[in-house]
Amino acid sequence: MKSSLHSSPLGDRINACCLWSWLDAARKPPRWLAMLLLALAAVLAAPAQAQTTGKMWFISTTEPSYPTYLTNAWTAFSNYAPKKNLTPVNDSGVLSGATPLSVPAGTKLVVVEMVVNPVNTARLGELITLIKTRPDLAIVIFSDGCCVAQDNVNPLVAAFNTIRPASWTSPIATVIPLFSGSYSAPLNPTSLYASTFSNAGLNVLNGVAYTPLTSVPRDYALYTQTKLPASPPATVTQNIVGFFMPQAAVNGGQGACLFFVGDASPFDSGYSSQLAPIAEAFTDAAINASGACAQPVAGAPDLWSQLSEPDGLVTGVAAPMTLTVGNSGAPGVVASTDGQVSMTLPTGLTLDSFTPPATGIVPGSCTTTSTSFSCTLATLNPGDTIKFNFDVIAPVAIPQASAVNLTATVSGVTNEVNQNNNNSTLKGIATSDGDPDLSISLALKNLLYTGVANTLTLTVSNSNLPGVTSSTPGTAHVTLPDGLGLDPNSDNPVPAGCTADDATNTSFTCQVPGLVNGGQQGFPFQVIAPAPILADDLEVTAQVTIPGAGEVDIANNTTALQGITTNDSPDVSATVSVPSTLPVGTPITMTLTVSNSSEPDVGVAPAGSIATVTLPAGLELASGSRPPTGCTADATNTVFTCTVNTILNPGDSVPFAFQVIAPAPTGKVQIETGVTWPSIGGVMATGEPILRDIYAAQSNPIPTLTELALALLALAVAASAATGLRRRG
Repeated sequence: MKSSLHSSPLGDRINACCLWSWLDAARKPPRWLAMLLLALAAVLAAPAQAQTTGKMWFISTTEPSYPTYLTNAWTAFSNYAPKKNLTPVNDSGVLSGATPLSVPAGTKLVVVEMVVNPVNTARLGELITLIKTRPDLAIVIFSDGCCVAQDNVNPLVAAFNTIRPASWTSPIATVIPLFSGSYSAPLNPTSLYASTFSNAGLNVLNGVAYTPLTSVPRDYALYTQTKLPASPPATVTQNIVGFFMPQAAVNGGQGACLFFVGDASPFDSGYSSQLAPIAEAFTDAAINASGACAQPVAGAPDLWSQLSEPDGLVTGVAAPMTLTVGNSGAPGVVASTDGQVSMTLPTGLTLDSFTPPATGIVPGSCTTTSTSFSCTLATLNPGDTIKFNFDVIAPVAIPQASAVNLTATVSGVTNEVNQNNNNSTLKGIATSDGDPDLSISLALKNLLYTGVANTLTLTVSNSNLPGVTSSTPGTAHVTLPDGLGLDPNSDNPVPAGCTADDATNTSFTCQVPGLVNGGQQGFPFQVIAPAPILADDLEVTAQVTIPGAGEVDIANNTTALQGITTNDSPDVSATVSVPSTLPVGTPITMTLTVSNSSEPDVGVAPAGSIATVTLPAGLELASGSRPPTGCTADATNTVFTCTVNTILNPGDSVPFAFQVIAPAPTGKVQIETGVTWPSIGGVMATGEPILRDIYAAQSNPIPTLTELALALLALAVAASAATGLRRRG
């Protein structure tokens, strides 16, 4: 049973009020600063918010004793949902009813609130089925355990134990009896998934009387009754108020993203100030591209496979293909040490040749037949990939009516939980004898840095194999994922020939002209990631279509650019230093320094940053001196360009020392400096907006003084000092 605090509405109000008064007196930072930071975060997040569309579905038990819990929960989530372009749908009470659950089409987030009324057994079974089988959903559950042996909580915990990762060696357990009384549960900052909640300001979860849980790995334990030590044990055994499993961890990657809090009272009116942060934190964790739901399984490898489409397939002509296997580079993923990748060709296709992985990649050991191969995978550290190149051939024609599919499978990886991305399939492979054969590809020009514009190119090609004919005009369709949008600062974010499909600017249709054998057409989009993308399961998708029956082989008509993440942006600057005075006719050392900031969240700057320094009139390179190694001079010998031939980690710097001289007296001068950060591939980029502050970087003005001027300056300083002493006297 609930304690008297919980069972008495008056007691609820009094105790909650007193508790909140104490919290209000102790909280930091000041309210004005917190509000300012929240407003700033909302502004910065705005460009990405319009890219998510769907529904937020609210379901609950009927609660005549605690109706305000339901009202407050619904109000908080329904108020925040539109900010993420989610349409709120209210089905309060449905969990206690006789009508089967029916998930509204387009639902992305399910919020569940259960207090003291037991849930209908059939509805509970349906909810558990959603958790086990719906990877497209994020499910947030606030569930009380009243009234006998945690009626609502225990069945859920039993279900969680059937879908938890195998690495959870101990089953989740409930602690009986209930914890009675007010609690303030701190967020576990050591959790891989904590950042979303701390970003929303939900560093403490308050409530009254909850069902404690125990035996949850530290990364998955979100809120605990008391603060965890700085280095928590691998498995948390103290009382846990709420835990989390990312989608990749639920039911081997086949289930929903899951949040569970063993209490519904965080929505008590006495905690009104935390209602909005709860909705924001849990919604952002569920929806944002870098939110907790998109993160990998902590402490486990996460392998993926991808088959490249053949560049056309003509009867009797070998077509090259590549099978790539990689391990996720997302935070929390660990190295894989074993496993296999295998592929068996369908009837109608054979292996023409089999080549070991690309040069520089240690091959796995492979066994092959004319229609299959199996390879033992070498160790793959996070972010590593290995490639297997092979040719397929169709000895006889494969018409579209008999098109075949090709699947590669990764298996046997020790401790891997998320197996949802282990298989790769190409569908609709047919031969293109006497027909056009279009293929489509996507490529980012450079590494993707947060806040830095990049070029995403969609390319449509017609095969250059013998027998392939010209195509008729068609269309290509490209869709951007949540978290990657058009660059709002670009004059031409959408290429000529392409138009947005709707107001969200996330999907586009491009008009593809007829393409001759070997012809291609590119469509460059200017895109940007306003916020960090930490998970690597985001993808851009594209498809090309020729009207009518103008094409036979359609296996290569669709593609996806997978594994999209952002690197932390570098913050490169160029500064120049010289002595405070510059005697005429005397060579001195001027140092141009290129630096990468050491501020938090700054990334590595690739090698090739190019700095310039311009000497003003009255200052020149000393006679007989040469620019330092890595620098070249222009024809006037006053503008010098220096290339940084090494990467700059955060805090790193590279100096270039020049010998300069002032041949004659002059007034104050300014030495101008600048730096450009080249994008990967040698293409120069301004680096804006992260680097926009460096282009006007200048040294302090440098006076060049004669000996007489120096003497006069010394007298003036002495006179000023004397005057100061007299005044003080």
